[in-house]
Amino acid sequence: MDNMDTPLGDLIMRLATVRSPIVMLLVLTAAAAAEPNALVGYLKDPRAIRGCTWSAWIPSKSLSSARIGEGFIFLADRDDSRALMNIGGKDVTLAVEGAFSRLPVRGEVLSRTYRAPGIEVRAEYTTTDDCSKSNNEACEVSTYSVRFEVQQGGQTQVVSAIGTVGC
Repeated sequence: MDNMDTPLGDLIMRLATVRSPIVMLLVLTAAAAAEPNALVGYLKDPRAIRGCTWSAWIPSKSLSSARIGEGFIFLADRDDSRALMNIGGKDVTLAVEGAFSRLPVRGEVLSRTYRAPGIEVRAEYTTTDDCSKSNNEACEVSTYSVRFEVQQGGQTQVVSAIGTVGC
C-alpha cells in the first residue's frame, strides 16, 4: 500500500494545493514523517538473470517510484532457482522456500517466501493475465501484480509492484 493511500496521505495531497509557506512546511514535514526508511531499491544489475524470468517493477505513476527509482526491483529464474532483490542498497541473492510447482492462471494467487541471512521477503503474486486461454501460440508471458513484504533486522517495508513471468 502506498503511504499516500491513507487518510494522512489524502490530507497531505489536499494541503499540497495550498500556496502558503506555513502550510507547505507542514505538508513536507508530514510527508517526511509518513515516509519509512526504504529497504527496497532497484537492482544495480538488471541483466543479472537472463532468459526465462520473473521480473517486477514499480509502476511509473506510483508515488513509490520516486522513492525507489526506475528499473527492476526483483528478478528470478522462472523456476525460482535464483532470485535477486536490492535490499539495503545491495543486490541480494534470495533462496525460495518450497518447491516450484506451476505458474498460476488469471485470478490465482501464488505466495512465496524468499530468504537470505537476516532477510525475509514474502511475496503474493496475483496473476492478471496469462496464456491459458490464448489462441496465440507465441504467447509466453503472464503478467501479475505483486505485494512484497521485506524484513531486515527490525525494519519492514511493503512494496506493491507489477511484473511479468515468461521467456
